[in-house]
Amino acid sequence: MSNTTPIITKNIKKLRKEKGLPQDKLSRLADVAHATIIKIESGGIKARLLTLLKK
Repeated sequence: MSNTTPIITKNIKKLRKEKGLPQDKLSRLADVAHATIIKIESGGIKARLLTLLKK
């Protein structure tokens, strides 16, 4: 991730790893596509506030 990656993106990945959650499990818990989690964590797309508030 570059220095321009939003802090929320960095925190999502950091917290997911701290909790020992694989991306696919987080996607099921958050009720979003696995590809969406991958894109958010890589900075490919921005997480929408409604998605972040789901869980």
